[in-house]
Amino acid sequence: MALTLYTYYRSSAAYRVRIALNLKGLKAEQAFIHLVKDGGQQKSEAFRAINPNATVPALDLGDGSPTIVQSMAIIHQNLYQQENLLGVGVQEYLDKLIHHLIDSYNIEKDRIDIYK
Repeated sequence: MALTLYTYYRSSAAYRVRIALNLKGLKAEQAFIHLVKDGGQQKSEAFRAINPNATVPALDLGDGSPTIVQSMAIIHQNLYQQENLLGVGVQEYLDKLIHHLIDSYNIEKDRIDIYK
């Protein structure tokens, strides 16, 4: 699997992703998207085809799956717990996240319906 990280050297979000990939021992080709040059290369049609949000970082997994475009989604805790970068179980992750938010905000559980 050939990873491509769309990045900018001054982006702290992209920097966090580079650190996370390094900690996981994953090599990613870096495609530099200059955020100032030419009015911001992230606004180009070519980059918007990769990431419609026009932000860096963006991680292309090289397997035809959608590009991951949020730095925290790329490096979230669950990724550190998996051998495979693609190994996050979405349903399990969402269940944990929802319950964590409910507990964190002290929301009465009977006031929320969660549909799967």
